Amino acid sequence: MNISPVEIDSFLMQRPELIEVATVGVPDAVYGEEVVSYVVARPGAQVDTGELLRYCSTVLPAFKAPKQIVLSTSLPKTERGKLDRKALAERWCRKSRD
Repeated sequence: MNISPVEIDSFLMQRPELIEVATVGVPDAVYGEEVVSYVVARPGAQVDTGELLRYCSTVLPAFKAPKQIVLSTSLPKTERGKLDRKALAERWCRKSRD
């Protein structure tokens, strides 16, 4: 099933405590690929990733909702300053191996 990461990003960006969001597909042994969102909090904001997951599940269909939300201090960018989703997926894979 094709899932648009931008759709999920837009939904999460409605949250006032977040300043940046990136959703990526990551390998999964059962489903082939799962949805994971990386979020960057606004300075001074408290972010509860469990609450963000519940928020997503209230509006997004189960197959689109992120299975995990990772709080990050920054998101990788390409040389042109665009979000580097490939680098995030690689970050996930490295973390999973550790």
